[in-house]
Amino acid sequence: MRESLDLGVTGDRIRELRDERGMSQRFLAERVGVSKGYIALFESGRRPPSAEVCVKVAEFFGIDADELLALRFIETGHLPGSAALTVDRAREIIRRLREED
Repeated sequence: MRESLDLGVTGDRIRELRDERGMSQRFLAERVGVSKGYIALFESGRRPPSAEVCVKVAEFFGIDADELLALRFIETGHLPGSAALTVDRAREIIRRLREED
């Protein structure tokens, strides 16, 4: 079963990382094995990326998946209790995905 992460973080941050490097959605999609439309959906906030895609995107950009997922909270200095639980859950999903490799 694939799990999705709805942290409100990843779409904006992934777009930012992609734009900083001057790459298209299609280019990123090809590198992480998804469609351009899927990238567009989660960058626009219409669909959360799966945990598996978060890990692949983080690896592609050379950052830790935990950093990718928690970045908005780190930047704002605000980590609500419910978000902290979600980040803990995200870390567990990432740990399990890494064990499968």
